[in-house]
Amino acid sequence: MLKAHWDVLSPIDFTTIEVRTRGGLVTFYLLFVIELNTRHAHFAGCTTSPNELWMKQIARNLLDCEDGFLNGQRDLIMDRDSKFCASFRAFLKNRRHAAAAIATAKS
Repeated sequence: MLKAHWDVLSPIDFTTIEVRTRGGLVTFYLLFVIELNTRHAHFAGCTTSPNELWMKQIARNLLDCEDGFLNGQRDLIMDRDSKFCASFRAFLKNRRHAAAAIATAKS
C-alpha cells in the first residue's frame, strides 16, 4: 500500500558526522530528504547546531516555489526527534496545505 504513494512521500532525517578540528571534536548534523519513487536523496543542509532558526530556514528552502525539493510532494515523513521543532512542523503545515508532517516512532 505504501508503494502506491511513493510519488508523493518524502522521508526526512538527520545523520551526524564527527570532525576533528583544531578546537577539538565537532559534531555536524546533516539533513537529508529522499524522494521515494526515484530514490533521489537531497542534501538539505549541514550545521553544528540545528536550532529553531536554522530549521525554519530549511523549511523555506524545501518549499521554495522554484527549486524546492518538496515541490510535487504531498507528505513529509519524519520521526519525533526534537530537532524537528514545532515551528518547523507548523511552517510546513501552514505553507503547504497538503504537506503536513507524518510523525513516526522515534528512532
